[in-house]
Amino acid sequence: MRTLHADITTAQQAASNTPYMKLVFHSFDRATTRSYATDDSTNRILQVQQSEGRFGSYTLVEGKPFVVSSLIRLQNSDSALSDLDFKGYRVYIEWGYNASGTNRTSRAGPEIVVSQELISAAGAVYLELFTINLWERANAVYVNVANVVPQFWEQGGASETKVSHILMQLLGGGELDAAIRSTSSDSVFVDETADAKSVALADVGMFTTAASVGDIFYFGKSTVFDRLSIDINQIISSGSMTILWEYSTGSNNWSTLGVLTASEGGQATSHLDLTASIGIKIEAWDVPSDWATDTKNSQGPFYYIRARVTAVSSPVTATLASLIFGGLDFAFQLDTTDSSQGDDYLPTYHTQPQTKLGQVIEDIMSYTLLGLFLQEDGFHARFIDNDDVSPDFTYNLITGPHTFYNHNEGQGVVIPNRIVVVSGDLGSAPASFSGVANNAASQAEIGVIPRIHVQLEIDSDGDAATLASVLMAQQVRDTIQGRLEAPMHVGEEVWDLVRAVDDRTGHTVVGRCSQIIRLYQSGRYIIQVIMGGAIYAIDIVNAGPTPAPEPEPAPIVETIQVFDIPLAQPRRTIDAPTISPFGRIEQQITGGVIGVPDVPTQEIFLVPLNVRERAFETGIRPIDPFTGESIRLGFTENEQLAVDLRAMGLSETDIAREINRSTARRRGRGGFEELPR
Repeated sequence: MRTLHADITTAQQAASNTPYMKLVFHSFDRATTRSYATDDSTNRILQVQQSEGRFGSYTLVEGKPFVVSSLIRLQNSDSALSDLDFKGYRVYIEWGYNASGTNRTSRAGPEIVVSQELISAAGAVYLELFTINLWERANAVYVNVANVVPQFWEQGGASETKVSHILMQLLGGGELDAAIRSTSSDSVFVDETADAKSVALADVGMFTTAASVGDIFYFGKSTVFDRLSIDINQIISSGSMTILWEYSTGSNNWSTLGVLTASEGGQATSHLDLTASIGIKIEAWDVPSDWATDTKNSQGPFYYIRARVTAVSSPVTATLASLIFGGLDFAFQLDTTDSSQGDDYLPTYHTQPQTKLGQVIEDIMSYTLLGLFLQEDGFHARFIDNDDVSPDFTYNLITGPHTFYNHNEGQGVVIPNRIVVVSGDLGSAPASFSGVANNAASQAEIGVIPRIHVQLEIDSDGDAATLASVLMAQQVRDTIQGRLEAPMHVGEEVWDLVRAVDDRTGHTVVGRCSQIIRLYQSGRYIIQVIMGGAIYAIDIVNAGPTPAPEPEPAPIVETIQVFDIPLAQPRRTIDAPTISPFGRIEQQITGGVIGVPDVPTQEIFLVPLNVRERAFETGIRPIDPFTGESIRLGFTENEQLAVDLRAMGLSETDIAREINRSTARRRGRGGFEELPR
């Protein structure tokens, strides 16, 4: 959960409160800023719907060739917005409350306006903006663009590097054009640019053991940037050193660099302290309007910022780093150091020329027990511990501190329930090393359903067993756990541990948040929290620009059919023989009628394991005996195409060819490659 001002926590838990929203738009060059708030003399904010998930937004809009993160509707009855161009603007969406006369908000990372539409109808004139967040920006580009990111990483090879450094390369924005150490007020320069691009540890000397006032480290790029990702390997062990961050205004003139502007009434931000602690850290700032290029050590002209020593007292040991990246909006920080989180794993992973950046990030994360949090200064990775028992937040129907409107509780078995990791292809020879992880509870319910993963870099049974345990922990963590709708909680984050105490059913459920949907409309200020590994396709709430207040919020997630997203694995998977008995897959308990907590209702969904498999293999879909219609089984687009073609009698060769053509067409138009039917 994001850190909130105490006044926000009090306001959002109060029996009555005053919602407050603010939208802050910045042009791509940061030269123009436009702000709109709900307490403006003319409140232009009619509707904001924002969605976020672990690796994307999942909001599909008819006629849009991309996945949308947010929809913003601004009142335009006076035509004041008609001639404004918002495309390419970055927008911070700030959610908050008026607390004792003061507006206080919280926000996540910036989003980018990619489409705008002017809507004109009788009694309704408004501007509609569609945005994508940094996840969807990553899902829209290829990983190898500009050859900044290596096309492969191999354990034991020249490209060997750990997961945390791969994530820096993927999410850090890009390599610096100049990284320069200067001593004695620019009397001596040392070029550290090559070392700042290298994954070798502690090879970038930022400040020496004998650091003195006037020592400087320069960071330069040919384009403007507002984030640095620095892997600090060593800091001064005693003594002290004060650093001032500055930017160039041209001709060797420098001004103090401002910190990243905080959300209105939110927690203050500060510059990175290079002497505080080791680890991968983010330095973030607002792009200055008078930032100009300069040249240092004959390197440039580049946009430079610098860290300058202004005071020092007997420092011991040098300040050393390894990778340093600079980006616009993008940055990466590793917040935790648990020994089991997997950030130091050395994978063997190959990308293809047209592999999407977002998919590679998801694949690399699958080696770990880390979760990625998209925050206002960039991506933060943290250890997701299945043994956590203290929730980040509790929703309690009766006693609070935060109530909810409705709650669906899902209980599912773990599939697969046996993970086998081997070091070689079992089709050619016995594997040299192997490891196994089991989920005994699931096996006792439905038998053993294994999955085998080939990891060529595995060089011991212990390493194989460790990776198998990581993969099984991911399966257990992502068992479907439910969905709730509640009054707005402005600090909730994806990956938060959420507890829902439901007095209607008498159940308490604790799960990891996987998706969040927030909605502001007249009379509606609500949040939907989805827990567990299920992914829901999100629809836009299509109320008019001046919706009437409603006594009970309608669900934002209008499509509640769950469809399976395979565990993203960057390795070859061999599907072992599986046991497919008829049995319970999911039990979903839906809370009772709102306002009638003593009358619970229960819906039990009994789905045989082999119905879906039989439909996929034969093309014959089961029929609902009540409606006479085919039952929708949550197939991906490729799977549904295979079902339809088998029903037409096509050969497997022809089916494979048609699927390849369909996939190529979808890649050409962008968006998801696999969608539910």
